[in-house]
Amino acid sequence: MMKKCILCKSEDVATTEKLIVEELKKVYFNDTGLTIPYNSDTIDVRYCRNCTLIFFDPFFPGDGNFYSYLQNLPNYYETDKEEFVVASKYISNSSSVLEVGCGEGHFKKYLDESVKYTGLDFNPTAIEKAQKKGIRVIDESIEKHAESYQLEYDCVLFFQLLEHIDNPHSFLLSVLKCLKPGGILIFAVPNNESFLVNAINHSLNLPPHHCTKWNKVTFEKVAKIFNLETVKIVEEGLPKYHFRYFYKIMVNTRLRMLLNLPHREIDLSALSVFLLKLSGLISYLITTFKSFKSNELGQSITTIYKKK
Repeated sequence: MMKKCILCKSEDVATTEKLIVEELKKVYFNDTGLTIPYNSDTIDVRYCRNCTLIFFDPFFPGDGNFYSYLQNLPNYYETDKEEFVVASKYISNSSSVLEVGCGEGHFKKYLDESVKYTGLDFNPTAIEKAQKKGIRVIDESIEKHAESYQLEYDCVLFFQLLEHIDNPHSFLLSVLKCLKPGGILIFAVPNNESFLVNAINHSLNLPPHHCTKWNKVTFEKVAKIFNLETVKIVEEGLPKYHFRYFYKIMVNTRLRMLLNLPHREIDLSALSVFLLKLSGLISYLITTFKSFKSNELGQSITTIYKKK
């Protein structure tokens, strides 16, 4: 078991839940058809009382085959995101930009043509597609890239990546090596203060897909840990395509409260499975007769920092 937080290195860490790997495998297979390999019988859900980061221990990151499979699922990669619009507002014309985990480079279309863009990714298919569009993408890790491009970029950014990293402290140090003093760091992750916090048996918010969960307090701690100035934190609104799933989670949460059932990351009991099916039916009826309008938080949160 890890004794320290993987972000702030605090030892004030507690175990809040123990996941049974065989149950985790069932959840993944039911959701995606994937059989996940895991070299452990259990996984601890760990909570850092200092920075409020939640992480899974042990964590075995998904390999290339894992992500190659997932990228073929409907809507796994979104080509247009609210966080792209938010981030583009902080990037000046003619500046140099590095996007880590850029995929096919969908974000580049939000930038002025004068911006000098470089992307990093490991997926050969995505790199090939990006290069065919004339987008500069390198098959290289941020750690390796930082060795040759220290203080090189006006802006370094990444979207929906940090939650997949098993050592965010080391990762962010490498990112900041590439960033000029006064440069802008931007990243977006799933917001664990949104409706997602109540999701049960949600495979893609569990290992080996996600190894960390983030919230606004954690982002404020990041500024102190890495000596950054927080420019802005933007919480995404609930998008229309998550309307039905939002109600499913909310209805299920209310039913569990009425029955005095505690929240769990994984619950495959017969009662829990029934409640999820019932919640799905109720959410279908609600969204069929209710027009979309919501002030609720969406699944993503974007933070903008300045390097001192």
